[in-house]
Amino acid sequence: MRNKSECNLSTVLKLVEELRPDFNVVQEKISSGIALFGAGQFGRASLEYLKKNNFTVMCFIDNAPEKQGTLVDGIPVVPTGDSLVTSVGVILITARHAVGHIQASLQVNMPKLSFDAWFLLANLQKYIDMRDQLFLDARSKECLDGIMLTMLSGDEDWCASVMDFNQYFCLPQFVNIGTDVFIDAGAYVGDTVEKFIWANNGGFKHIYAFEPCRQQMAALQYRRERLIQEWALNEDNFTIANAGLGQFDSFANININKGHLLGACLSMSDTNDSESDVKVITLDNYINGKPVTFIKADIEGMEMAMLQGAINTIKANNPKMALSVYHKPDDLLEIVQFIRAINMNYTFALRHHSPLLMDTTLYCWQN
Repeated sequence: MRNKSECNLSTVLKLVEELRPDFNVVQEKISSGIALFGAGQFGRASLEYLKKNNFTVMCFIDNAPEKQGTLVDGIPVVPTGDSLVTSVGVILITARHAVGHIQASLQVNMPKLSFDAWFLLANLQKYIDMRDQLFLDARSKECLDGIMLTMLSGDEDWCASVMDFNQYFCLPQFVNIGTDVFIDAGAYVGDTVEKFIWANNGGFKHIYAFEPCRQQMAALQYRRERLIQEWALNEDNFTIANAGLGQFDSFANININKGHLLGACLSMSDTNDSESDVKVITLDNYINGKPVTFIKADIEGMEMAMLQGAINTIKANNPKMALSVYHKPDDLLEIVQFIRAINMNYTFALRHHSPLLMDTTLYCWQN
């Protein structure tokens, strides 16, 4: 296990300089086309980022036989030895759990780097500026250092060394309020709602819990009834909605592994088929001017879209927010910039709640 005292900017910059030659070679060859190694959820998010920024991804590489021969957003998934791999310029590794193993085992003679290391090096000054100018507390800086060290090295022990518990409620500004109007975007099975009730000793004005998936929604409804009984709550103050939150009122396709509640992702639908798709609404339209004091969001990469659909609610109420910023490569950079454009008076903190490169939460509030 890494030592927390090692998580500092000087350690980050030392590793940056060690990787700089590899990064420069990748930058020279990247216009010749990219292969992404790892066709999982983060691979898809990386593909979306690369397409958005006009990079050419020619294929995914994946060792899982069931993925080989399939398409991910129109990009073929091939084994390591496929002829398509030899035609690309660089390989970026998106299988976060196995970066070191993949780098050591790849026998192809071409530039390769983890996607995380490439992304961080390409945006290094933005990360340093955010660290030095945005995060005022030492713990936030330490968390960001640990995350950056994991991104650069692929060694998740750095994340484990800065992990905090009690996600969404680990800061004093987020507990023992008693009068919150709480928005739970991505309520899942109601686990965060229950933590919210405990963190406020059963006191609040209203809970709005949004969950688009039917199986999770059934569990959320069950938990709502139990919590109402156990805490003697007024059921009129606890609202659940079978919908996702986004930038527009629309419908979305859902991608979920059968038999598993975790990992449900939405993608905007072209069909608007209410029978097969799930409903997506904007927070602005749903709340319609009612007060909001606390927004929590963990919605598998739709956090930015949710904020865009809640801009009037945020401007009117300046709610405190606990936002997941790890699903997409540029979530942290984009979400911070978006919130600051709405209101420069927000205070920000960063906490990491997993021993892996996930569950990073941005906390925002007004003093």
